Amino acid sequence: SGGIPLWIFLACIGCTFLNLYLVRSSFPSTSTSNSKPPTYDVLEGLHRTGQLPRPNQYIGLDRVNRTQYNSPAPPPLINYPPILTQVSSEKADFVFPDDTHRWLSWWGSVAPDDRHFVVNETTNTIAQFRVHDFGMSSCQIVINIPPQSVIDTITPAFEDQPGDKKVYTIQPNHRVPVNIWRLKATKGLDVKSLSYNNRPPRDGLIETVYVEVGKRAETQRFACPDDTLQTF
Repeated sequence: SGGIPLWIFLACIGCTFLNLYLVRSSFPSTSTSNSKPPTYDVLEGLHRTGQLPRPNQYIGLDRVNRTQYNSPAPPPLINYPPILTQVSSEKADFVFPDDTHRWLSWWGSVAPDDRHFVVNETTNTIAQFRVHDFGMSSCQIVINIPPQSVIDTITPAFEDQPGDKKVYTIQPNHRVPVNIWRLKATKGLDVKSLSYNNRPPRDGLIETVYVEVGKRAETQRFACPDDTLQTF
């Protein structure tokens, strides 16, 4: 008495199984022995869903009169790039491995945020950001290298991989110029196929910053509209 009718409960169960079937059917088949591991198929499916149109999440917020309520300006937010990978002119077709420390647990895939930032004469690092919060549409790129005293205390990322530790090849008191270019990329990058040959084209130089140990390098601020992808 007063509970949920049985037909509503059964309808919910049926819709759940239908959704699971539709999601599974959208991924490539993994029935052959030469196919890739299922984990990568799931990532490819998630990449395809990331190409879908994104509706406005902030309906009506642009009509709010903030000055009427004397609202203070929000403090800056740190936004880390979900994509940070490399391409190399020496190996133009090579796809650099991504998320190499990912492992499968009982609760799903665990992906430590431990990725490489490499810039030299032949290797470029590509970073893609998603601008999230409403009204936070003024951005700047920051590269922050800790002081040498902190670098010396950094331990290996994984104890079973003693040679796999965070390495900084910038010498103390040495400034390294890094050119930061905006790239023409309106959709999410697929790190499973990204190479030097198919990298997004440049759309203009943002700034040249000088990176050194113990210092914070940052660009001038630039416009970054809400919920857009910013690729550099």
